[in-house]
Amino acid sequence: TLEKLLRHGPLPDQQAILALLAQTAAALDYAHGKGIVHRDIKPANIMIDESGAAKIADFGVAKILSQEATASGHLMGTPSYMSPEQVQGQAVTGASDQFSLAVVAYEILTGEKPFSAENVPALLLKIAHGQFAAPHDVNPELPLETTRAFQRALAKDPAQRQKSCAAFVDELSQSCGMANWMSSRRAPSSESETPGVDSTAGATMAEKPAPVIAIPIIDEHATGRHALYIEKEPKPWRRFLLFLLGLGLVIVASVAYLSRPQVAEVMPRYSPPVPSIPELAAVPAPASVPVAAPAPTPVSEPQPREVQPSEPQPNNALFQLTTNPAGADAVFNGDPNHRCTSPCTSDLPLGNHTVAIHLSGHRDTTRSFNLPDEPGLIVNLEAIRGTLRIITSPPGLSIAIDGQDQRQKTPASFSLAPGTHRLTIIRGTERQEFTAEVRDSAITTKTVEWAQ
Repeated sequence: TLEKLLRHGPLPDQQAILALLAQTAAALDYAHGKGIVHRDIKPANIMIDESGAAKIADFGVAKILSQEATASGHLMGTPSYMSPEQVQGQAVTGASDQFSLAVVAYEILTGEKPFSAENVPALLLKIAHGQFAAPHDVNPELPLETTRAFQRALAKDPAQRQKSCAAFVDELSQSCGMANWMSSRRAPSSESETPGVDSTAGATMAEKPAPVIAIPIIDEHATGRHALYIEKEPKPWRRFLLFLLGLGLVIVASVAYLSRPQVAEVMPRYSPPVPSIPELAAVPAPASVPVAAPAPTPVSEPQPREVQPSEPQPNNALFQLTTNPAGADAVFNGDPNHRCTSPCTSDLPLGNHTVAIHLSGHRDTTRSFNLPDEPGLIVNLEAIRGTLRIITSPPGLSIAIDGQDQRQKTPASFSLAPGTHRLTIIRGTERQEFTAEVRDSAITTKTVEWAQ
């Protein structure tokens, strides 16, 4: 799990961290597209296989948007990673999972959670109304630009967050840029929070989360004074009494089950239907003409029923393609007449297939799959980028690229799409303009000597 990786290491490098977040975001967006909200995204529920691919686990408290919550009016999930709408008992959407993913990303990059407190009530209040420290203040190696990405993703109002989990990770990746930052390992005393489970017996309240089973929702719109009740951890003798009570209930239920009257169910014997014999219609005749007795109609023996062959197995199956980012053109098996724009579903014959994926500004990729074993693919497309490094003498000058002011000062590095870009170096009221050609996967360096 990502939880164990953050605790024991080794910590992934920059690209691996961003790739893990991008894969998790793509999987969450796929689930949200199917109407499912996970509601408990945290490092312990993000699995990483041998190849470095991320998988989301434990949909135990997931909610299908068309259904009611399994425990209406109670908190579901892990407190530290909950969204404000979860804390306040409001309706949850995919934006809630995006908030939780942003908490995970913040924890990976800084080694700390954005919201923390000594007890659960204070923690819930901080999530609903408190502010978090800028990531750069916690981990000085992070660029200042990461703060804006987290400000949007951790907004109290879901409508102010990025439009999808992938959009958040993409903005975070862009804000990280080419800066040489490192993630921070979590403090050894922290742990995975699971409501109602005490995995650190003997630890203090500051070292472990208080077990929470059911918390009445805070109604911040009501008037008057209200109380928030937390179910406290039972004392040892109470635990023993609860254990005895539970054991007694199990014994009573077992005795009742074993002593129940046995009723034998008698199934009626099956008899094949006997074909009815059509009645012989009597033919009326004039009274003066004698009527001969009709000859009996021979009764045919019942013929055995023909067994109908079973329905043939379908020769086709549906294949779901999702790309990050979306909008890619997909061509199946080299047939230009069989294509779709992701995310899309295609009806394909059973067997092996290939799909060629193209999106402007990203590298073309081809994937193979087999139906029905692989009913879908989530493909993270790699952007075609080059690096532009700008060095000035003196340093600390402002930069504009293609008319857009940049937050970084010289010297600075930028990840840009290949092509010609217009650069402006600003020193007070003076400006110098020039162009730079950025090539794919190459580093282009521009050095500007400012006359004294």
